[in-house]
Amino acid sequence: MDVRDQLKNLSSDLMKKLSEQISANQNPDAELLQLISLLYQQLSEAKGKNVYGYLKPEVKKTVDLIFARLAQNETIQQMYLQWCTMEQAKHDVYSSAKVDFPELTDNPEFKSIKNMIVKIVSNMKIMIPSETEFVFDPNESEPEQKIFHFQSEFISTDTAYKIEWSKEYKLACQLFHKKEKSEEEKQKCLKLFQAEADSGNVLALYELGKLYDSDFLGEPDAEKSQEYYTNALKGLLDLEKLDSKIKNNIQYRIGKMFQNGLGTKKDVSKAIKFFKRAAESKNQWAEFHLGRIFLFGADGIKPDRQQAVKWLTLSAEHGNSYAQEMLNRMEQHQNQILADTSFGLFVNLSRIINDNYQQEQKKLQSHVDSKLKRIIQKKKQELGIRESSNQTPTY
Repeated sequence: MDVRDQLKNLSSDLMKKLSEQISANQNPDAELLQLISLLYQQLSEAKGKNVYGYLKPEVKKTVDLIFARLAQNETIQQMYLQWCTMEQAKHDVYSSAKVDFPELTDNPEFKSIKNMIVKIVSNMKIMIPSETEFVFDPNESEPEQKIFHFQSEFISTDTAYKIEWSKEYKLACQLFHKKEKSEEEKQKCLKLFQAEADSGNVLALYELGKLYDSDFLGEPDAEKSQEYYTNALKGLLDLEKLDSKIKNNIQYRIGKMFQNGLGTKKDVSKAIKFFKRAAESKNQWAEFHLGRIFLFGADGIKPDRQQAVKWLTLSAEHGNSYAQEMLNRMEQHQNQILADTSFGLFVNLSRIINDNYQQEQKKLQSHVDSKLKRIIQKKKQELGIRESSNQTPTY
């Protein structure tokens, strides 16, 4: 087996081992993954070209540490040793002196590896997992109906709006969310909600918006739904000005309405404003939705993983299991991306060594052929053999 085949097999074996580690969810090199994550963050914040020569000293240092970590791999070391052996053979064509080869990380022949590291890491999609990975359990969706229900407080103003968890409103909610309901129960539910809405109860106005947005009475009625949502939002905005125990829940509901375009045009910036107001009083669902918005981005809002982690962590600390699950999945997603990236770095590093070897090996063959040609020509001259101008010499 020649050296080229040995290099090819070494590279294949390395890729197989790394692929098996990733498939088995093993952490091939925790320190390497941390360095990749750090470099990604540094490159995300860097201005100018993402090229090694233009990077700040601290970023270059991270790239160098990643290169050093990659170079510690046993198979990579074997591949580099083969490269050094070939280079020595090329040198031996002209001299018998032994070459003192530098470490792989210090060899100018492989300076392109640093830019390769920068390019691969900067192109990572580490921060944005698919939103479909984060869905609610269909049997335990967000407790919309429970937001106000833990309070029996009656809130009213000089305006026509109020919040009242009255007996009539509670009964209407029970009928609305009952799995199996008769036509008579549906009409009773509608009548109760309507009476509460007519009295200015924004809770009933909101529920009527949901009712007409569903197939509760047959075909949804988008126009009526938006009409009730609009009145509910107006009432909530009036009530939000008051100092009450459930003010943060009112702010949260307003945020949800702006976020989803209920009774108003969709406006994520306004949703964020009201979610943040609610979060100041430790509303875990406001914190949760802030986390989702910053994780996936929204209209006019770019994804911001740092902000997403901040709000989801707060929500989880305040008891939101959905936020904790999202954080867990984010970590799993990030670890998988980091592992895949480290694999890509090894693939490209081995390819660079192999390609460089092939190029230098061709040069070596050319040097050997040239030297052999000169030796043969000299020998023929000593023997007095003359070559005709149209004769192709044979060796």
